[in-house]
Amino acid sequence: MTLGNTNTGKAGTNTQAADASDATQNAQSTQSHIKSVESLDKDNDMERGLKNRHVQFIAIGGTIGTGLFLGSGKSIALTGPSIIFVYIGVGLIMFLLVRAIGEMMYSDPSQHTFINFITRYLGRAWGKFAGWTYWIVLILTGMTEITAVSTYFVTFFGTFGIDLNAWKWLIELCFLVALTGINLIAVKVFGEAEFWFSMIKITLIVGLIVTAVVMLFLGFSYPATHIEGVDGTVSGATVSLTNIADGFQLAS
Repeated sequence: MTLGNTNTGKAGTNTQAADASDATQNAQSTQSHIKSVESLDKDNDMERGLKNRHVQFIAIGGTIGTGLFLGSGKSIALTGPSIIFVYIGVGLIMFLLVRAIGEMMYSDPSQHTFINFITRYLGRAWGKFAGWTYWIVLILTGMTEITAVSTYFVTFFGTFGIDLNAWKWLIELCFLVALTGINLIAVKVFGEAEFWFSMIKITLIVGLIVTAVVMLFLGFSYPATHIEGVDGTVSGATVSLTNIADGFQLAS
């Protein structure tokens, strides 16, 4: 009995020692991993030109597309109050995707993009497919954004009786050249331009929210009118919270 207890005690001691050794090795491995991550840019000749405020506003502004007001206005007109459920559903999916990518970046900071993770875990072919697909999506999105800009120009100047429909192609070309030049000059210039463009969009959204709250408290109402860029006549209405549930019907 004594020998058995002694052996058991030694075995337990050996097990604890082994666990402690494993923990120490894991800690050393983690430390060496952290050091390797910190030294990733040691031999990199490129200079980090983006500041913290640039990165933050690029992230915020990137979620606010140029066509946000143009696209959301038409979507609300077509679907009514139910559009809020679409925004909630899409927002939840995007949150899960971003959270998953963030966890993967945290576990392995040496991988800089989601394409690197796809290549690592699914293979080089899937990585190339994801990269080219992402590039095509960016091109299509960029052309859509530029088209939205020209639409804004035509709508804005149309309120003053100036018709720019024949010059939409020139407006789009000028913005394309300007944005390409900003991207090619220097990353610092790109970051500064994105910062102020994002600031404009954020300020506009905050202004619209404040305006909507004021209109709600004042009970603002407007008569039937024609809006430039919208087919037909927009019926008059009163700003009220009852508009959220207006138009909901139960299936019979």
